Amino acid sequence: MVLKKLLVGWQVFLYFFIQIIDIVLSDQTQIDSLWFELKEQNALIVKTLPDQKIVYWQLDSQGYIQKQVNLIGCQCPINESDKSFVDQDVLYIFIYNTGVYYTAQFNDIKNALDKSSYGFYIIYQQFIESWFIVRKDLGLNIIYDNSSPDSSNVIIKKRVNLFYENDSKWIIYSDHDDNKNYAFWKGVQYLIPFGEFSNYQYYLIDENSQLFFDGLNSIYKLEFDNTNKILILEKSITLDQGSIFSQPFTIPGYQYQVIVVYINQQLQLYDTQTLNQLYSIENSLIDKSSVSKPFNLILTYQNVLIVGTNKYTLAYQQNAFSSQKISINNKYLLPCTDIVFRKYFQSILFDSNNYYFITMDDLVCLPSQYMDSKQGFCI
Repeated sequence: MVLKKLLVGWQVFLYFFIQIIDIVLSDQTQIDSLWFELKEQNALIVKTLPDQKIVYWQLDSQGYIQKQVNLIGCQCPINESDKSFVDQDVLYIFIYNTGVYYTAQFNDIKNALDKSSYGFYIIYQQFIESWFIVRKDLGLNIIYDNSSPDSSNVIIKKRVNLFYENDSKWIIYSDHDDNKNYAFWKGVQYLIPFGEFSNYQYYLIDENSQLFFDGLNSIYKLEFDNTNKILILEKSITLDQGSIFSQPFTIPGYQYQVIVVYINQQLQLYDTQTLNQLYSIENSLIDKSSVSKPFNLILTYQNVLIVGTNKYTLAYQQNAFSSQKISINNKYLLPCTDIVFRKYFQSILFDSNNYYFITMDDLVCLPSQYMDSKQGFCI
């Protein structure tokens, strides 16, 4: 795998005034459509193609691969319900269909040499009924026995009818016993007093600003009442058909993160903390007729948006937002397969046929350039 070397002479600044940029990708690796992201560890677990190796990639802050460790003995991932996470220095990979947990010491993987290999252990999870169980220590009594649970290690134990989860901090479910609906958020259970269960399979957009997508056409800002343990709907916005919105990102000079949404046939900028509109991007009509999943269209990287073959560079100066639009030769989309289940990582993209890990500097900048996060443009 070749890592791009970035060499920039401090004396020379080149300015390009062109209408069409052809993207040349020097760093791209074809991967399987399923992968795991370890956010806190800034790492990915993917299956590379065509060799079909399960590998661990340690990334740097710019998304470049610093190290690859081959993972042995893990037939994963198999489908989108599979999970991976690190708890108390143990890496867990859970295969939903078989109920198998693969485990490994995470520090051993993190400290392994580049191109080395590391093996997994297997432990089995029993499925008796549909239970939602939260443990203090996942490593204790992970093979759950309903007849004799370790109550000292259990925080929540409920039999559930319906269950939805797209992030371990955010889980919603229908209680089998009282037929009420609950949200499990950062270790606390909250009653959901509004809506039908099928209508709020909320996708967690951003943890800090507590923004959620309802799976239909609205983005909600939710409040968690810690006194009464009730979920409160604070504010919402309704999207155009296709439910097109970006991941939250930062524009240099503006203190909060922003999100771009498609409303009234126009890309609009909203503050993630207040869900107030900040700016409308002119001439940003999206042609949705050529794509089956328009919610995959917006790619973000720092303060740059790529929507189809249009690139928008956003800026904030003198208390005002601005945007610069140019046409580019882009064929990539987000790799989401479902409007609610938006598994997203900025360097994994889809070209209508295959999935690739792509260095994002190569996508938004000219060859030999990289994106300067402080200045907000390629140098």
